[in-house]
Amino acid sequence: MNPTEHKNYLKNFTKLFSGNLIGQLLPFVFAPFIARIYSPADMAVQENFLTVVSLIGIIAMGRFEIAVVLEKKEERLNILLKLCAWMLGGFILLSSFFSIYPDWLVHFFNSKEIAFHLRFLPLAIAGLGLLNLLTQWLLHQGKYSSLSASRIIQSFFQNAGYAFFGYIGFGVKGMLIAWIAGTILPVVILGLPMLQQMFKGGVSQSELKEMAIHHKDFPMVNSLHAFTDILATQFLLFGIISHQYGVTALGLFAITNRYLKAPLILISGSLSQLFYSEASSLIHQGRSIKSIYLRTIRMMLTVLLPFAIVIFFFGEDLFTWYLGDKWKEAGTITIYFVPVLVTNFICSCVSTTPVLMKQQKMAYIFSIVGYALGLGVLFAASLYQFDFKNALLVYSIGMSVFYMVLSSWYFQLISKFDKQR
Repeated sequence: MNPTEHKNYLKNFTKLFSGNLIGQLLPFVFAPFIARIYSPADMAVQENFLTVVSLIGIIAMGRFEIAVVLEKKEERLNILLKLCAWMLGGFILLSSFFSIYPDWLVHFFNSKEIAFHLRFLPLAIAGLGLLNLLTQWLLHQGKYSSLSASRIIQSFFQNAGYAFFGYIGFGVKGMLIAWIAGTILPVVILGLPMLQQMFKGGVSQSELKEMAIHHKDFPMVNSLHAFTDILATQFLLFGIISHQYGVTALGLFAITNRYLKAPLILISGSLSQLFYSEASSLIHQGRSIKSIYLRTIRMMLTVLLPFAIVIFFFGEDLFTWYLGDKWKEAGTITIYFVPVLVTNFICSCVSTTPVLMKQQKMAYIFSIVGYALGLGVLFAASLYQFDFKNALLVYSIGMSVFYMVLSSWYFQLISKFDKQR
């Protein structure tokens, strides 16, 4: 990078970071209230619902929304936005099926309570899909300040809603209403220009088809990859924990997962968005992205290592003091997350590397092997009657090995790209 590019990089990162900072601090402001209102079982029901939302929502637009950043011509962007709208509408209708016939999900999660809450699923899919599209559209427009504002709006209304609806006795239903409101409001407040562009003018079926073919790797490879990621790291993982260790264990795991990762998503989310945007621009110019790749990882490690040390030595005390005595066990299991925590976030901030290098198929194969390893190890540990903590430790170590191999492959892709330039 030349001095001007470096200055712009830091300026844009600061904009994204400031929004994510506030957005990630808000859950911690409300956490002491939320944790004392809801039980581990309540948290488990919400997490199971959000897992279903994530599983459908991640493919609701065929991942075509990611291609928004890549389209530089306005007329092609308009076609792509309309393609995303058609895809999202189809998946909203599809999600209604699970609302009407929830029995198999009730059986899978071993939770009768989720049946009632699945009626919110179509609205949740709509909100999540539009919010994901808004994120990519704001990146395309270079509106980093608006992107930060979107994150703040989402976080505030979700977490304030959890506390408010819990206080007045709405229970898990109130948590779901708050979550949905947090996804829809940023679109209403900041996304009207995007919505106008999406629905303005007509487009032919041939144009939609051509656009879909041009970006066919996103639905055929990237969406399958993303779907598998949610399937393995949330849906199947939560299912194993629920069936083998009970919903209380899942609630403890969920609260640990939520508040342990939240501070790191603050950095990782900003770095990942900025890496993808800046690296895409450099590739269009035929330049190397190795410097941005290494810079991104160094910045992530600067935060990761001190955080991991604090969690390892003081995790139990922090959770007990902050969330209350009923969450003490959640603090205990945090130390078992340290290996996978560090390696996962190193990969996550540069996880779009295979997209940039057009190696999504190989990335998918890597993921299949890694997730099979992690879930297989966890399930085997439960069959051999490991207690919950030791089972999580085995899972954490297995996934850490996977993430280290994956990050090494990312670097090899970039090095190969540099040699071929």
